[in-house]
Amino acid sequence: MKYTKGPWHACHNGECSCHMVWSIPHDCVVAVGIGAKDENYTGGEGIINEAIITANTRLIAAAPDMYEALKAMADIHSPYSPKVAHDMADKALAKAEGKGE
Repeated sequence: MKYTKGPWHACHNGECSCHMVWSIPHDCVVAVGIGAKDENYTGGEGIINEAIITANTRLIAAAPDMYEALKAMADIHSPYSPKVAHDMADKALAKAEGKGE
């Protein structure tokens, strides 16, 4: 699978109004977090919910980390021990939840 290698970082941990996700090693924008004008996400007001966009941005930024962690867990021939793969998954989840970069 080919994609822009990580790590990816949400601009200001997803709190920036640009909602851009950067690949620092490649110095490029890889994605922009978006939200929906949908009453299911806005409480019926039709206004984009910034919290949803921030969460989307963080989730996108964590995608390469989650991919690598899942790959390490799924590959029985992985050079990583189960403990290391589990730690990778924990770090990726924390990044997606805005608890760490």
